[in-house]
Formats: sequence, C-alpha cells, structure tokens
Amino acid sequence: MSKVELKESTLYLSGDIVFATVVDMRDAFVKLMNTQARDAKLSVDFSGVGRVDSSALSLWLCGLRAAKNQNIQLSPLSIPADLRSIAELVGLEMTAH
Repeated sequence: MSKVELKESTLYLSGDIVFATVVDMRDAFVKLMNTQARDAKLSVDFSGVGRVDSSALSLWLCGLRAAKNQNIQLSPLSIPADLRSIAELVGLEMTAH
C-alpha cells in the first residue's frame, strides 16, 4: 500500500509510486501540504518508496507546483536511483526548491 504521511516538517512517501497509485498519493501529498503555513520548509523523504515509474516524477512536479503556490520550499531526501534516472532522462534535476 502506498501512502503519504506528514511528521513534523517531513512528508514521508512509502510504497510504490506508479501509475496505479499516483493519483491517491498526489491528492494526499497536496492535502498535507495545504495544512502547512506559507513560507514553510518541508522535506520529502523517499526512503520508504519501492518501485517507481514516470508517475513518481509527475508526483514530485505536482508537489513543486503546489509548494510554489504557498511559497513552501521542498527538499527531496533519499531519492530512489530509478527516479533520479527518470528525471535526468528528461533533463530535470531533483533538488531543493
């Protein structure tokens, strides 16, 4: 089961982030970010993530868009090698924003 949890200033992602799970994860991700104050700093911890496909990159980009709307700074932690490869393949770098 894939899920998103917020503990203090870190969003923990767990499970697979693939086409079949990404919509529910995106909704939870954005909902939890909306509970944060403007100008907050959040880490997104990918250490609990299993399989990924391009949907995982879509989730990250969606999170960045939502963060920008609230002036929240997102920093990725423990990015899976497969996700980093997908990002590099399309010319993106997953870094703090």
